[in-house]
Amino acid sequence: MKRIFRSKGGKRKEEKRTKKAKKKTRVLLFFIKFVSSLCVPLLFSLLLVETRRTRTRTRTRTMTTTRAAAAALFCANTRNRSSKSGVKSFLFFGGKKRSSFCGKHHHSRFRYLSKSSYSSSSSLGTEEGWMRGKRRKDNNNDENNNSSSSLDAIVVVAGGFTPDNLWLPEWVLERLDYCAEAHKKANEKAYICIAGSATPHKPPPLQKGGFIYHESTMMAEYLIDTHDVHPGKILKDTSSMDTIGNAYFTRYVHAIPRGWKNVEVVTSKFHMRRVKAAFEWVWGMPLEGNGDEDTQIRFVSTRDSGLSKETLIAREEREIESEKQLRENAKMYDTPDKFAEWMFTTHKCYAVTRQHEIGDFEAVKKELGSNAEKLGY
Repeated sequence: MKRIFRSKGGKRKEEKRTKKAKKKTRVLLFFIKFVSSLCVPLLFSLLLVETRRTRTRTRTRTMTTTRAAAAALFCANTRNRSSKSGVKSFLFFGGKKRSSFCGKHHHSRFRYLSKSSYSSSSSLGTEEGWMRGKRRKDNNNDENNNSSSSLDAIVVVAGGFTPDNLWLPEWVLERLDYCAEAHKKANEKAYICIAGSATPHKPPPLQKGGFIYHESTMMAEYLIDTHDVHPGKILKDTSSMDTIGNAYFTRYVHAIPRGWKNVEVVTSKFHMRRVKAAFEWVWGMPLEGNGDEDTQIRFVSTRDSGLSKETLIAREEREIESEKQLRENAKMYDTPDKFAEWMFTTHKCYAVTRQHEIGDFEAVKKELGSNAEKLGY
């Protein structure tokens, strides 16, 4: 009887120990699941952010041999054939060269490569350039003088905000990625000059203290945070509200006081027509006794990322009209004094006589018509 009693007691104790062990196991598993439900999403989000940063860095560091060959060809073969009253415009890509000569007021239309030619462009951009002023000597040092290391500045044109006014659109990030790469190639000596404050077509975002959050400010933050560009090598234009203002304020506020001779102007492909017309007009006007007649500009276009085909078509139509208007105005206002009179007394963004029009967004939509929604207004 004692043996039977003892064996039953032993079984009961063993069952209790088993139940306790199972209970501890269930508690431990529950704790592990609870911790996993909290930590896994956090780790995943951190991994996603780091992956995006890695992709951005990889994209900005990519330099294809096609662009390098085009740049070398530009440096080796460019020869300025203009007189003091003319401009020679060049377009380089993939070993091809097209040019057209502008007369006294450098306002004739320039030929562009076809869309099929653009399709083989490098990931960073295509280059085209012109030089105004006196004849340059064609010697063996041209390649060294025109290399990236001799760049004085990279002027990048602003391109607005996202629809919610919280960040920069993809096509603007493409421009900034190129600028960061070009800045590194220039041994971080060239300035990055960001042109753009706001647009008259949309209300601007505000930052701390209620101050306007300029496009150039957000673009500068991207260059500093993403590409580690030194703040001391970034310059801002916080006055311009359109492309002609970009050209004017970068030249008279930054380029002339600093004596820049070798400059790159960067924008997206869809925007290149207007930028080229504006900068050739404004930067091509001679200044007596200033000594800036040797200033050379290379225009670099980057990819139109983040834009649908429908939006690109609408923007292309608008750019063609804007370029036409700029070329016509360049014929009439061909000196700095005439230009300043026109810009600050008649232009919607800068004339006091038209300042009441700023902020009338319904009028802007009517002006743009059916394309207003496609253009994001």
